[in-house]
Amino acid sequence: MKKLTKTCLSIVACLSIAGGSTVAINSVSTIPTVTAASREKIDIANRDIASYLANCQQYESNDKQFQGFTSIKAISYQGKNRVKITVNDDFYNLSKPRRDLLIDTLQNGILGTLMDDQQEQLAESDIHKGIYTKVYLNNQLIGQSSKNNNRQINWQK
Repeated sequence: MKKLTKTCLSIVACLSIAGGSTVAINSVSTIPTVTAASREKIDIANRDIASYLANCQQYESNDKQFQGFTSIKAISYQGKNRVKITVNDDFYNLSKPRRDLLIDTLQNGILGTLMDDQQEQLAESDIHKGIYTKVYLNNQLIGQSSKNNNRQINWQK
């Protein structure tokens, strides 16, 4: 019995030491894990936003509400309420009011997607403010949100 007790105490002592070093090892890697989780959330958000865009593009030929969606090449959510939209050459075939409406509709869809997936914690004020948007054509910036109003796009051309 005495031998069994000494063995049990030795095992408990070893586990306590191992557990303490495990905590120390894990606490060091916590920061990269948090970064990786944020990157993973952005990747998931981008996948879901791409799916949203594909759905809208599918309806464009049958519904005027979706006019212009095929002019959008890609959308990249960059985290912290920022998005990059890449457009095709035919984007300028749309009137300026239609481009503005299209970008506003995309902003609403992106915010809705982020909220549905709970990928981003958004306050009601963030939703009203919109999402900071930059629009690119052939890797050239052609429009971006104004400083005071994310929903208003200042076009370069």
